[in-house]
Amino acid sequence: MLQSRVWFIRHAESTANAASRLYRKEGSPCNAYYEARFFDAGLSAEGRTAATNMAAAFGKAFNEKDSGDAVALSSRRRRLVAVSTARRTLETATLAVLPVLPPDGGTEWRAVDCAREAMTGEVHVGADGAFVPKSFPEPKPCNSRPPLHKVRQEFPHVDFTGCEVYDPLDPLETIEETTHRVAELVKWVQVWVQEQQFRHGAEVVMDVVVVTHFVFLHRMFERLGYGPVAPDGEWAPSFKNCEMRVIPLETLLVLLE
Repeated sequence: MLQSRVWFIRHAESTANAASRLYRKEGSPCNAYYEARFFDAGLSAEGRTAATNMAAAFGKAFNEKDSGDAVALSSRRRRLVAVSTARRTLETATLAVLPVLPPDGGTEWRAVDCAREAMTGEVHVGADGAFVPKSFPEPKPCNSRPPLHKVRQEFPHVDFTGCEVYDPLDPLETIEETTHRVAELVKWVQVWVQEQQFRHGAEVVMDVVVVTHFVFLHRMFERLGYGPVAPDGEWAPSFKNCEMRVIPLETLLVLLE
């Protein structure tokens, strides 16, 4: 799996992100993430523009030549786009990834609840540069979702068959429980990898694109051993909206060992 990769993408700016940014600018004590009007927040206008513009950058990065014959490699590559069931991630994936990787015989699109954002948790960087995860007593409406009836119609390119119709996550989920979902996602990816190897042989090249959220990504990358600055000096602690990072697929699967 030396050429197989995992692409992690944080969603574009949501309406809740935009309101929170405005509150900070105004010095307001309000917290948009706890406002009911941002239940399952979609993308802001700026977020939609950023996600649309990201398609070109993602396409360029994704299609860079691998070692060896690029045409032959392409013919034996299998792709999975795994997207959180939150509206803002579905919209981001549709605008930024779908133009590059539409569903076809070699590319699957699947929705997963385990890649959703933390329901009450947050992650801050302390004075010593260490991650400080915390759980809070109130759920965030922006991180819950409605039943899937509507989004199934709005995003027909996404397979929701592995998801429950009604939101399965506890609205009072702790940060520790969010971290458990990181392992759940990795196990889910491993099952997909094993399926591809069984169907197409051990030499199949696989790309997995995961469109997910801020806290979830922090929990993931801390488990991968990346602190505020990794040994190579290239990894910052914060995932910005529309930020993309890529790692070898085998590095992700090591978490299960």
